[in-house]
Amino acid sequence: MRLLSPFLWLLPFLSFLFGYLIPTYYVTYQEIRLPVLVGKPVQEGMRLLTAAGINARMLREKIDPDLPSGIIVEQSPKGNQMIRPHQPVLITISQRPPIPPCPAIVGQKSVDISQLRPHRPERHFLQANYPAGVCFAQCPSPQQRMEGRRFIAYVSKGNEQLCVVPDYRGVALSEVARALHAHAIAYEVFGEQKVDAVVIDQTPRPGSIVDLSKKLHMQLQV
Repeated sequence: MRLLSPFLWLLPFLSFLFGYLIPTYYVTYQEIRLPVLVGKPVQEGMRLLTAAGINARMLREKIDPDLPSGIIVEQSPKGNQMIRPHQPVLITISQRPPIPPCPAIVGQKSVDISQLRPHRPERHFLQANYPAGVCFAQCPSPQQRMEGRRFIAYVSKGNEQLCVVPDYRGVALSEVARALHAHAIAYEVFGEQKVDAVVIDQTPRPGSIVDLSKKLHMQLQV
């Protein structure tokens, strides 16, 4: 007892210190249930953590092509666990992969374009002075950004020169001959070819659709 007597003056101070620390310990370290953050946007997750008095730290970004950027995909500790106030929570956020620029497809065949990935263009088939089935234009241009834009390939369906056959019946043979010569169309006349001969029948029939890029032969009955 004599050995402790020089330290007795510390007892009131120690009693006060322990009386303060013990209640403070139980009040301060009252556990909190951790919200479920996975699947929520990072802004919403941070709002929930702040309201609960919980600190968050971003652990990493995870590339995920199926999710938009900024979605919480992992958390540690996991949701609904009890943690101490201000205990840090580690979160992992989704990040979309970088979008590659638009590829160059002019000159490629339609069948090859249809197999492009990840950007498969819409194919629009138009008449053009290019081989059938070959891409002759594109939108966007090569190396431009693809984000939020339609990718369109304009594919040639050949240089088709379609026209409707006129009705030459009742027209003088001489006028019909001049019109056919002007379009380099071969013809054959059946019947007596008089000076005032008039066409009374024809093949192909009036109103037929023909392709002028192919050899056409007409038969005229006078």
